[in-house]
Amino acid sequence: MLELRAILSKDETNNELQDAICREKQIKKWNREKKVNLIESINPKWESLL
Repeated sequence: MLELRAILSKDETNNELQDAICREKQIKKWNREKKVNLIESINPKWESLL
């Protein structure tokens, strides 16, 4: 799951630190399938963002 969060947080843009923290907490509660769907909607080829 850590890798999924890293990919998401790297690709989603949050202007405010508090917004980024809230978004991470929201995504943490999601199941794996929902996280994968979000990643694929942003980065369908799963290209490395690190």
